[in-house]
Amino acid sequence: MEDLKAFVKLNVCTSCCFEEKDSEHAGAFKSGIVSLDLLLAITPENEEEESRLRYVTNLCLMHPKPFPISNKLSGLEKACMRLSFGEYEGIDLSMYDFKHELVGSVPTNSGIYENAILIVRCSGTKNGKEHVYTTERYEFGNEIVQSLTVEEQSILLVEMIKIFNTEICQDLRKLKVQAYIDRILFPRNEKSEIVGRTARYYLMALNLEPCELESYYGEIADLTFEHPFVFRNEWEKLLGDAYYSHSAYSKALEYFEKYKCNAKIINCLVKLNRNDEAVERALEEIESIGRPKCLQSKIRLCNMNIVVGTITGKEMYFDAALDAYYSYEPLKAKGIYFLKAGNAGKAIASFEEALRMVPRNTEIQFLYASALTSAERFSEAAAVYERLVADDQKNTVFLRNLAMCRIQLEDIKNGLASLKKASMYDQNVMHAYFLMSIKYNLPKEIRYSLERVDFFEDLEDAVMYLVGNKVLSKDEVKSALKRNNRITSMAESLIEKIDSSQS
Repeated sequence: MEDLKAFVKLNVCTSCCFEEKDSEHAGAFKSGIVSLDLLLAITPENEEEESRLRYVTNLCLMHPKPFPISNKLSGLEKACMRLSFGEYEGIDLSMYDFKHELVGSVPTNSGIYENAILIVRCSGTKNGKEHVYTTERYEFGNEIVQSLTVEEQSILLVEMIKIFNTEICQDLRKLKVQAYIDRILFPRNEKSEIVGRTARYYLMALNLEPCELESYYGEIADLTFEHPFVFRNEWEKLLGDAYYSHSAYSKALEYFEKYKCNAKIINCLVKLNRNDEAVERALEEIESIGRPKCLQSKIRLCNMNIVVGTITGKEMYFDAALDAYYSYEPLKAKGIYFLKAGNAGKAIASFEEALRMVPRNTEIQFLYASALTSAERFSEAAAVYERLVADDQKNTVFLRNLAMCRIQLEDIKNGLASLKKASMYDQNVMHAYFLMSIKYNLPKEIRYSLERVDFFEDLEDAVMYLVGNKVLSKDEVKSALKRNNRITSMAESLIEKIDSSQS
């Protein structure tokens, strides 16, 4: 198995990309695998070696496959192998004395944090050394924890990866995974490069925070197969996504180019305003796809035509996208293009066609209403917004836009009612409601909004206008300002100015 260990070491430390168009293995293996010929030449001598070879091969395959796992292997090694082909329910680590659970605990390093957050509490640890538990962000003065061995960290790592791939609720998934990563990366734990790298990989996957990979100096031993590990090519691909999510498009492009992630390359070029290059790349993709038969290729062809259509504004590409894959996405993209270009008529037609496919789609309905508003078809737009508000009664954008359509239709009462409801959930809308109440001379609503509005640049001018034009009495304005705890410090100076003004 020395060859297998050498292969693992090479791919943990390095990655490479080269053309394998003529290779019989092209498309079966992930890009960036180093010395694939070494892996394929390995002949196992027993069932343990056979399982390990299948395990490492799975880490390289585009579509990992289940395989028989030797019963002679440790529970952790079996667990890592099951992770490789996504059999999470079959993972069993009950043979270990080490146990763990998620619990809530309140951080003690700052008075800001009043609510408990999730942490991992462990029992049955082998190391008796105790420490106050700290993470990168928090200190838990009431949590005394033990240093964890590498084996114990690996047990947590297996559980974390399982949660990462199975927890449906995204918010809960993030809280749970973060708790496990924090416990694995606790600085007093026994050190392991492999375990630490894997934990940081999933931390980057969780938050898409770029994290450059440090050099690896460890050796690959039999125990290494008990620790989930990640090859460098996977790290770099994820790093490209992380840079992209942080708008570091040039850095992201370096990694996408290395691994020939063509769709992502084109997205980067668009973000970098290198539109000619993006179109050139997309047209090359369109040509290389040809006449697709599989669904995945049809979707790729659709997306590439959308890219070219969005950049060039040529309708033929949006139509070609729809021909390639019949869905509402090409019509949505076409509608957005024409809406931005100021051609509301064509935008409306595109969104109407999309709505015939997906009549209840919230995004398309919203875009359709926006296009109708641009065309000054306020009655129709209001009808769409009414349906949207019925489905999402606290959506401030829907409520605000419905209000503006009603006001344009001179339905001032209902328009302001919608705006007032939106203002309950969004201070920016409260600002608008305050000004609209002044515009339509509604003293009761002026007092209501003045008691709740946040600071804005022209607040002082608005207040002095109310006093100077006797829209409200001085006492009414001062009373409203005193009730507004959002602008306490400014309210005092405004009241002084009101008292010193002549009226």
